[in-house]
Amino acid sequence: MSHNKNSIDEKTLHTFVASYLSSRPAFYAFIRPQEAYILNQNIQVAQRPILDFGCGDGFFANEAFAEQVVDVGLDVDNSRIHQAKTLKTYQRLNTYEGEEFPFTSNTFSTIFANSVLEHISNLDNSLDEIFRVLTPGGLFMTSVMADKWEQYLPIGKLLGKRYLRFLRKKQEHRNLFSHRQWQEVFEKHGFEILSVVGYLNKRTVNYLEICHYLSVPSLASYKLSGRWVPFPNWHKPMHLSKKITSIIKHDINSPVSESSALFFIMKKLP
Repeated sequence: MSHNKNSIDEKTLHTFVASYLSSRPAFYAFIRPQEAYILNQNIQVAQRPILDFGCGDGFFANEAFAEQVVDVGLDVDNSRIHQAKTLKTYQRLNTYEGEEFPFTSNTFSTIFANSVLEHISNLDNSLDEIFRVLTPGGLFMTSVMADKWEQYLPIGKLLGKRYLRFLRKKQEHRNLFSHRQWQEVFEKHGFEILSVVGYLNKRTVNYLEICHYLSVPSLASYKLSGRWVPFPNWHKPMHLSKKITSIIKHDINSPVSESSALFFIMKKLP
């Protein structure tokens, strides 16, 4: 289910990078295309029906599934889930209050959650619900941030723990575990880990954090116009998508011990 680091499909990865640069704040181009690429490379093992847990506005799923329709998107009501209707990524959208999923047990054959679990305060409850609504032997695919994220932040090294506490609160990172800790959490909730892909290494975290602050104009644009990027082709004269692709292609399948993000593929034990 994983792939060789030396056989990255640069064309596909570049497509994701260009799409994020054209539609989202620039810093996303260093992380979301990697996640979209890894999920896209494993779509062939996903069985329907499929649930996107923490779907947000649906942009990520629309990219990763190459505009294939996902069965159900689920998120809390005060998220951007209502924007997902415009993309027509999902057959159905459901909201919930953050506790019990609005589905019967053993409903979905595949569930994926992209960069969701590290933000959840009631992690145990959410994993219990994922287990409940997943069919026996069904697949759970999820990307999570790891403890290396804060260790790698260059500004964090300069400003220390106070800055890291501020950033953790700002980014709502409640669960930043090591690879081993994430593995223990998943196994405790009844999942068998089939594979783990490491990504987002130290070098790329440096680029990402710097670009995070350079992306402030995107936030202003979104508040004023509802669009993150007012000029979608802004990056093309600089060939920025190719440059970023050449950087992040070395991230995918990094050693888990050196990765600040992890992509788990698991199955529900009977």
